[in-house]
Amino acid sequence: HLIRKIRSELKYIKKERFGTEWEKLLLRSRQPSLALRSAMELGIFHEMHPEVVALTKTPQEADWHPEGDAWIHTLMAVDKAAEIIKENGITGDDALAIMLATFCHDFGKPATTKFEKGRVRALGHEEAGVEPTGKFLSEIGIEDSKIRKIIFKLVAEHLKPSSLYAAEIENKEKVSDGAIERLSKNLAPATIEQLVMVAKADNLGRGPFVDPADPEKSYMPESYPAGDWLLGRDRNLKIASQEKLKPVLMGRDLIKLGYKPSPD
Repeated sequence: HLIRKIRSELKYIKKERFGTEWEKLLLRSRQPSLALRSAMELGIFHEMHPEVVALTKTPQEADWHPEGDAWIHTLMAVDKAAEIIKENGITGDDALAIMLATFCHDFGKPATTKFEKGRVRALGHEEAGVEPTGKFLSEIGIEDSKIRKIIFKLVAEHLKPSSLYAAEIENKEKVSDGAIERLSKNLAPATIEQLVMVAKADNLGRGPFVDPADPEKSYMPESYPAGDWLLGRDRNLKIASQEKLKPVLMGRDLIKLGYKPSPD
């Protein structure tokens, strides 16, 4: 009752304090969705962050998101992200960037969601989510330019692991090494590893799906093969790159030719 009564005063609190509380919420909680759901029910998001409230009014295609609207999906994805950073030992700013990118990854859906030919589509929502993400980060005091850039890149590219995987595995279109290298360069200062974590949280934070073999049963997605595939491709490219850069001429070769050991 007290929080509902004083929520209009929240805008007078320093942004830095908000940032500290968001870090606690996202990094210390095993199930951040509990706090996020409470903030929505108490009207805090209505008062402070309307871009978050818009997710509750954004439907999703049931075949891909049987859980419901974009807000419910976001809550599920954030909980999965919390599991993922813990499993991988990710801490500090890296963990914060992954958690915030996951929370913001569908901020572009309210503006792009349309009904087309009987289906719900949100074409281009990845890139459309960057602007509202920047607004939200500023509102909670996340001003570090590197963290912001990482989050922006992860939001804008969060569908790329799945789309590349589908192109090669499902559509039999060979994804070149150059395409993987371009993705890696375009992501900087974010990394492919960070992108896969956000994409994995996005894909596992859905369901339950009806089992086609038994309509009476349902299941939750437990793996993300697109992420494993992309990490494998990226790892192989890095290994190959290191081998290519191995010097042809070593210091020991010059010594054999009569040069004296020196910094040169």
